[in-house]
Amino acid sequence: MPLMSGTKVTRELLKIESSACIIFVSADDSAREDAMKEGAKRFLTKPVRSKTLISEIEDVLKLKDATTISTE
Repeated sequence: MPLMSGTKVTRELLKIESSACIIFVSADDSAREDAMKEGAKRFLTKPVRSKTLISEIEDVLKLKDATTISTE
């Protein structure tokens, strides 16, 4: 991204919405560690098949639902 790195976007989004479920997608696998440290729930390396992305979204949402239910 031209104006802000993906890790910085992750950090800023989580400041705004701490329960956001971020799936970080990059062609640069070396960004994985930083993305996960910043709070991404998953890291996918490009190219990503749509089926894989949908599956990851479903998994992350299930985790979020389980966490929400157990803390209420």
